[in-house]
Amino acid sequence: MISDRAQGQALPDKQVHIPEGQEFVKLLNLIEKQINPSTCRAMGLNFWPILRFQINNIRKNGKLSGERALPAVKPPKSRRTSDFWRKTRMLFSGTNDGMEWLDNALAAFSHEIFDEIPESDVLYLNRSTQYRRIDNTILQPVTDGLRWTVDEKQSQLSLTKQDPRADGEEFLVPTGILPDIKRTRPFNLVNPKTNLDFRIRNQILTKIQEVNACLIQMAPGLLLDEFTAINRLERNAFDIVYHTALLQKIRPRTVFLSSYTGAHYVCASARHLGITVVDVQHGGMYPDHPLAANWHCPPKNGYELLPDIFWCWSEENAHWVSSTIAHYHRAIAGGNPKAVVEEALQNPALSPNLPPKSADSKTRVLAALQYGKNDLIPWHVKEAYDATKGHVEWFFRLHPAGRDRLTEATQVLGIDASEILRFSDCTVRQAMTPMDVLITDASTIVYESLDLGLKTAVWSNVGANYFHHLVKEQNLGVVKSKDELIEFITKPLPSRTATNPLPNNDKKLREPIVNAFNALTTRL
Repeated sequence: MISDRAQGQALPDKQVHIPEGQEFVKLLNLIEKQINPSTCRAMGLNFWPILRFQINNIRKNGKLSGERALPAVKPPKSRRTSDFWRKTRMLFSGTNDGMEWLDNALAAFSHEIFDEIPESDVLYLNRSTQYRRIDNTILQPVTDGLRWTVDEKQSQLSLTKQDPRADGEEFLVPTGILPDIKRTRPFNLVNPKTNLDFRIRNQILTKIQEVNACLIQMAPGLLLDEFTAINRLERNAFDIVYHTALLQKIRPRTVFLSSYTGAHYVCASARHLGITVVDVQHGGMYPDHPLAANWHCPPKNGYELLPDIFWCWSEENAHWVSSTIAHYHRAIAGGNPKAVVEEALQNPALSPNLPPKSADSKTRVLAALQYGKNDLIPWHVKEAYDATKGHVEWFFRLHPAGRDRLTEATQVLGIDASEILRFSDCTVRQAMTPMDVLITDASTIVYESLDLGLKTAVWSNVGANYFHHLVKEQNLGVVKSKDELIEFITKPLPSRTATNPLPNNDKKLREPIVNAFNALTTRL
């Protein structure tokens, strides 16, 4: 167990340095070199990705909800075990590589909850928080965008956890709601009930302690909370059982996800059944991405909790992934279904409808706000806004996942909510097209801004670290003070040249997506 002192340091504060970008990836890779990811096995799975996801979550969001002290336990008293546990104990006395526990758990699972769900060649699995709205249409921009774009020559099925629709809203593509069921615990790791649970718990804790031994020297603000990690692994076991039963019913050849870290258990379920999982890129990529790329020393057979294939928007993005996660996993350049569907469905009535620019027009600045632990609007950005709003036109856009901060934004800026929603309810391209300048904290929206030819900058160290390659190429500005920001937005604007405009031919937009989809789903 790590010391109380170490646990107390686990929560980042303003005095603790939190590495970002290249520095964060180097930290992860140093840890991987120290602990050897291949040795992180329990419950028939390599659990290093779970720990890595948690470290990244702390980096991004600070203290995780639900953190608490892991209860101290003693080995359970010996008792006669069921046939299930006897077989499982025999399994774990060996290599710890089997999944027989899953087969036993499936035998006790209530498969009838899936009776109404049909079989399908292709399956798209979504989460309610991923949906966006365009008028009264609700869609998961990536997976719904993909299904909407390709020809339905094969049977296709979209499912989501919980119903994201409000009254009067309809799904873009036919979508079913996954049934709920009471969670069971194939393993009890927080409070072990058997000697097997106790041994697995200690096996995982040993690795957590190895990771924390590295972190306490290099980044004490990122220390793993033992309870959070153990509890997540315990819950993960049931999620694997649930989704294995689901996949057994549907019998797909290919499963498409987006943002796999929120559904990593699907990857394990699918691999157990020999089904291919594809994670479709949902936002801009960068060389130091800590989730899709930069896995050091992966096991020869990869990670059960990662997708088989990373679908990237471009060859450059695919290179960043494939060059840093060798062996089992691979990346392809399949195009951007999100851009295709948003371009097609954008409602002219929701466009901000700014008047055309003229030679004497004021410079137009769009500030793309984000969500998470960082300030929504840093003080130096607010100061620059106050100092220039008389001769610069400022506009603000909320991130789709940060709309709960609307009141905060209106209070800080002193403007009406309708002015912010005006640029938040439309698509990204509709918001950016009439602009001259885009500024943001660290959003990958910078790629779309540069594609449209906007003068673009980030206002934080985090953004500068994420996109150091763009800064080095002088394509992206860094404005970390009021004076730097004012200078950036008031300097004469260069001629606007879109570096990567969307093709004006619908066929060119769809062709790479359709080709990649067919290659992944067509039975040989």
